[in-house]
Amino acid sequence: RQFGERWKVEVEGREPVELESVSNSPRVFVIHGLFSEEEADFLVTRALERTGVNALKQSGVGFKTTGERDFMQTRTSASAFDTESPEALTLIKRSFEVLRIPYDYDQADGLQILRYQPGEAYINHTDWFELGADGFVHNFDPATPDGSNRWATVFFYLLTPPDGGQTVFPRAAIEEGMRNGEFVSLGDDAAARDAALGEARKFFNGTTAWEYNLVDLCYSSLAVKPVRLGAALFYHQDPVTARLQPEADHGACPSLGGTKWGANLWIWNRARHLTLDKGSTKQVVATFKSRHAEPLVLEFSMDGGTSWSFFATIQPGQSHSAYTYAGHLWRLATERDRRTVRDWTVPAEANNPVVESLTGDERTKPSDEL
Repeated sequence: RQFGERWKVEVEGREPVELESVSNSPRVFVIHGLFSEEEADFLVTRALERTGVNALKQSGVGFKTTGERDFMQTRTSASAFDTESPEALTLIKRSFEVLRIPYDYDQADGLQILRYQPGEAYINHTDWFELGADGFVHNFDPATPDGSNRWATVFFYLLTPPDGGQTVFPRAAIEEGMRNGEFVSLGDDAAARDAALGEARKFFNGTTAWEYNLVDLCYSSLAVKPVRLGAALFYHQDPVTARLQPEADHGACPSLGGTKWGANLWIWNRARHLTLDKGSTKQVVATFKSRHAEPLVLEFSMDGGTSWSFFATIQPGQSHSAYTYAGHLWRLATERDRRTVRDWTVPAEANNPVVESLTGDERTKPSDEL
């Protein structure tokens, strides 16, 4: 298709959405009509109202099975995952439909709601995981028969600032036929670049900050503009070889004139590395027992430990049972400060197990020694 060309994609229960071709290397599209103003407002309001472990907090990078995340000074936004509200699940399923792949929750990381206040940004990066990332025993190479990694990203522009806030693709090829427009910038407007750098120089107190250099990239490279109720779709794997593509490098440009709200959805080429025994339908009754002298909370995660949802409070010496399935992730944590004292993934051959909280040195032992 020609760059800038739009075509309709039928989705269930609403008017057809439109895809607009932006780039071929990497493959980038704008999605028009993917979500409504009411859905956008709901996601922002819900993120602001959430408390406790699922509250809006500084955005992290990567994730571990404990739910911990690393933090970088080059990602300054705040975020909160929504993995269970009907509205979030509807948008996730609708995105799968637009991408023309069957919906499978194991192939999505959940919907990450993001807030970028004035000056906040995320330096250019790739969304996919390097081979051997974070010590996981998992094949992250999608070019092999059993490998899986992030395949595509859908970014929803929920509320947008008057200036800045683009999604920039510094390695994207500017090809013949591509044009500037309401939703796309080719980075060839010298006057806009000079004006933005002038604002950035004042905002970041000089020209040495990484945010200043990112502004330079944002106004000299291909970028998708943050138009309210628009969405960007971009792919991380070669459509023929499944090779992970460094050219899918992208960044969240600083919001210089106001606050930007968005949402990320990462979709994998097959089941994510934190899902086990995909497709198991054997129901398990797991009993969680507290060996602590203080109340514990039992929580479960639907996004591999990135966020946790409350299930029950367990008093000292007491137990609580739950129906679950292979691959589900649970944890016991202190009620007072949500400190994890046991995390547990339901194994494939679980037979109504008893899972006890761990105390002292037990938490540092390998699981096969417990």
